[in-house]
Amino acid sequence: MKLLLLLVVLIAQSTVSAHSLYYAIGESTAKDRSDTQKLGLIFKPPTNIGLLERNNLYLTLDVSAASWQNLYGPDLKAGAIIPMFNYPLRQQDQWWFIKFGIGAAYVDQTRWGNRRLGSNWMFEDKFEVGIRANPNHQIALSFSHYSNANTNKYNDGLNIISLLYQYNW
Repeated sequence: MKLLLLLVVLIAQSTVSAHSLYYAIGESTAKDRSDTQKLGLIFKPPTNIGLLERNNLYLTLDVSAASWQNLYGPDLKAGAIIPMFNYPLRQQDQWWFIKFGIGAAYVDQTRWGNRRLGSNWMFEDKFEVGIRANPNHQIALSFSHYSNANTNKYNDGLNIISLLYQYNW
């Protein structure tokens, strides 16, 4: 899995306009507090969207792969593609940011611990707040919610809180 993701990163960097790479560690908010890891790429769209940028809002695409610890069976693997809006804020010499978006996620199992996810295909709602230490490094607190939006009989959903490090190039 890690080798495959590294290969994807190298190919993506040479063929499309990848902007940054991130790694996040976190845990679920469920009773079992399962650990999670996520590795992702952030892409900038090839064109500017004037209306958004005039309002200091920038669109990026978040493509990620994740592993979720499962205390009751094999660990889960997940992948997601999320259009994200980035709102940077400058306060004196520090750059803060808020990011938010909703996208599609695929999880390889429909149960995580005692949670019945109901479907392999889900929506991921993601919200981040962080600081850009310098042009290349940023740290964020991330909250993600996964749900099938009641498209299935079961929809226990799940929440993950993560600490995220992002390297920009």
